Amino acid sequence: MEVAPWLESFDLPAQPQPTDLRAFFGVPPDPEDKLDENISKKRRHWRSKTREKVSSEAAKRKVDQALRIIAALEQQLKRGVIDEELDLQRLREEFSAEPETKVGDLGDLWRILEELLASGRIDEALRVANDARKRFKGAAQAEAAFGWLAMISSRSGSASDVLRKEGVAALEAAIAAGETNADTYTWKAVLQLDLNQPQEALATLEEAERVLKAPPGPWMHSHCCEAHAALGEPEKALEEAKRALGDGTEDLALRSNTVTALINAARVGLLPLSSDEQLHRYQDLVEWAAWCAKGAPEAEDRVRPYRLWAVEAESRAYTGRVEVRSIVAVASGFLLLPILNRMRSKPHWQVLYDGPGTANGEMFEVVFEGGIAKLVHHELMDKLPWVKEASG
Repeated sequence: MEVAPWLESFDLPAQPQPTDLRAFFGVPPDPEDKLDENISKKRRHWRSKTREKVSSEAAKRKVDQALRIIAALEQQLKRGVIDEELDLQRLREEFSAEPETKVGDLGDLWRILEELLASGRIDEALRVANDARKRFKGAAQAEAAFGWLAMISSRSGSASDVLRKEGVAALEAAIAAGETNADTYTWKAVLQLDLNQPQEALATLEEAERVLKAPPGPWMHSHCCEAHAALGEPEKALEEAKRALGDGTEDLALRSNTVTALINAARVGLLPLSSDEQLHRYQDLVEWAAWCAKGAPEAEDRVRPYRLWAVEAESRAYTGRVEVRSIVAVASGFLLLPILNRMRSKPHWQVLYDGPGTANGEMFEVVFEGGIAKLVHHELMDKLPWVKEASG
């Protein structure tokens, strides 16, 4: 499967309109509700094209420029902020240059791959990496390079599990042959995450720390956050997020990746809420996710519904019979009404968790249909006890 063209494309008019900007981020062909996710995906896709040890400074500059363009166009589309210094014409000219594709010597491999990726030629880069792996059979660099391309393809959504597994095997061979660095271990862990193997990914990252005898970098912590989120361990995910971004960073891809992991941690390990204690844990996690999202509009907008639910969930709703409340209010001259309201009310999270049978229908509709709860619990309703009972 080929990478979606919009992920690689920077083909924009000199003065793009909102429709051009949406298409730049894949909307269409994807529906409007995928816009924030697609912005994050494109940002992280281009960020993955850089290595810790750079072979082509020209390619690195081009990727950095692409990331700045993504950030500028995101601000323009999402916040109406226009960067007057943005030169899309010059960028198009740079991307139109034909990069080298023939690997004469193994030492040229990393440079050629970096330049292909920086030119938006990921499919060609994968072909070159695969050819080099066959030509320089058993060479650690060739195995690592193929694993890198498999990881980038995986995160772009274009890789099959077959390619992911082949990428893991290539990286294991590279590590065994002495290509032990932060990149090879990180790429392997990412492929394992994408294969739904979070425990194996954590083991890989722990091995990296042990072998390299160095503390994990921010991206390793962010991927650990992903793994703990997938395992339903929100507290551990939050600790890794704090380590990833504790000192602050201008790397918006890192921020976006960590926010995505924290949202998943909330969805897998905390939602739907079932106690006040769980509500407080959820509020702490979402508050940190909001801080992580700062500066990346797509991440800010993706975390916003969860922040709203963190506030709304503890609001109380009257769940008793409305006619009884009216009688008590009149009979007591409204003196007993506050007491009755408190006695017969529940926090919104509990109204949702208990279901429509334990609250008056009108109030349940207000909490679920009229509020943010339905959006936040999309694809999570089956976890609610009353939904499980109804489905048999």
